[in-house]
Amino acid sequence: MYATISSGWSLALFLLCAIVFVGISILFLFLRKKINIACEVIVEASKCVMFFPSTLLFPLLPCFICLIVTVFSGTVGIALYVIAVKFDGPLHVKLFHIFNSFGYLWVASFIGSLSQFILSGTFATWFWTHNKNNVPKDTLVRCTKITFNHHLGTIAFGSLILAVCQFIKALLNFIKKRLEGKCNPLACLCCGCYTRLFGRLEKIVRYINRNAYIMCAVHGKNFLESAKDAFNLLMRNVVKVFIINNVTDVILFLGQVFATTLSVLGAYKYCTAENMPQQATSFVLIAVLIISLMTTTFISTALRIAIDTIFLCVLEDYERNDGSERQPYYMSFKLKTLFLEE
Repeated sequence: MYATISSGWSLALFLLCAIVFVGISILFLFLRKKINIACEVIVEASKCVMFFPSTLLFPLLPCFICLIVTVFSGTVGIALYVIAVKFDGPLHVKLFHIFNSFGYLWVASFIGSLSQFILSGTFATWFWTHNKNNVPKDTLVRCTKITFNHHLGTIAFGSLILAVCQFIKALLNFIKKRLEGKCNPLACLCCGCYTRLFGRLEKIVRYINRNAYIMCAVHGKNFLESAKDAFNLLMRNVVKVFIINNVTDVILFLGQVFATTLSVLGAYKYCTAENMPQQATSFVLIAVLIISLMTTTFISTALRIAIDTIFLCVLEDYERNDGSERQPYYMSFKLKTLFLEE
């Protein structure tokens, strides 16, 4: 009887795997052209990043600034905590705590958004130039100047919206922890649901902000108009958007895993060849792991922004131009062929 049950489960598992395989094959068959477009966009974005090698290390600067802001905000928070303990928590100290927390979230979001905006402007400049050899090598510096001169208000507004979502999520999470074990489970459940809701909202706002910054870097419009234009453009190409986001996530993740694993294995082989002590080997491997993760994270950040920028520019290029002499396409010949074949 047990053998019959086991064979039944094996048959069911085999049928399930077969159905999943057939389903994925059919899906790939219908979406192969859009997947090809996504892969080609990633190739174009890689060319763009390699044209500006400095953009690979550019995320290191906002990361360093963010670290300074974190240390400063943490120091202020500790000082306020000490004052609250000494003077039995006066109201104005609690208000300063809230102000310090929200200020940190806003400034951190602003620094990250500033980096995204500058990189988006740099990559967009590369795309909207017919002859890529004519793109100035100091485009990153030029885009930094333009951003500081004209677009700080846009970045501040977008980062403010994101900071509000983050603050409300953090506040709800704090309330949830305080309520656990002190009231009925329904209140904790509702608070947890709202926390998850604002967590999702934060991701949506991040995505809208990223595309709004790209449109603003290209056209110079304000945040709301740029966000509206980007949203409408993406909704008109929602299937392509879904595919390229997922393909990009998978490729970047696999790239990070491969590069980190290769670095650690290389370090291990070197330590083994040199007959290093176990403690020294462990220290070297941990150091290589941390450095590899940081490096791949910076590279992935620049590549992600480049892919999003090139993709949005390609969609607008395809809608705005028709390939004639008066309105030629800016995208590569292969991308143009893939779009026309679709």
